[in-house]
Amino acid sequence: MRRSVETSAVRSSGHSITDQKAAPESEASVVFVEDPEDAESYRPVPASVTNDELPFIPSSIVSASTTSGRHWIVIDNIIYDCTEYITEHPGGQDILKPFRGHDCTWQFWRFHGKGELLREGRALRVGRTSGVKNKFKERPKFVGLRPWGSDYL
Repeated sequence: MRRSVETSAVRSSGHSITDQKAAPESEASVVFVEDPEDAESYRPVPASVTNDELPFIPSSIVSASTTSGRHWIVIDNIIYDCTEYITEHPGGQDILKPFRGHDCTWQFWRFHGKGELLREGRALRVGRTSGVKNKFKERPKFVGLRPWGSDYL
């Protein structure tokens, strides 16, 4: 089944351009970008947009965001624009800086819960992606202080 997708963009000249085209059911139904090859043209989407409706942004564009003015991080294949939020982050800017243009899923879930992601992150989403790597190897989680099965007598 195909449906119509309305794409709206505002050019640097200030003129609004609206284009209607047919899109397959699997494509995002909302587009929030003027130039899909430029990380600077992506902006956060409204909170009412579901993760499945977010525009797909290739990993090459996410990686290129490190040289743009944007500070993107990836959590569970969702891209968050932390450019303005970085100064408000409770742990400080230095926590987010190493993850610019990279995945930080396991680090995020070690210190945060779903509530924080919904409360703080929902308004920061710009798109979804796949193939973005975490540049840090996940460390094993320890359950107890001694090895399993050790005799403490």
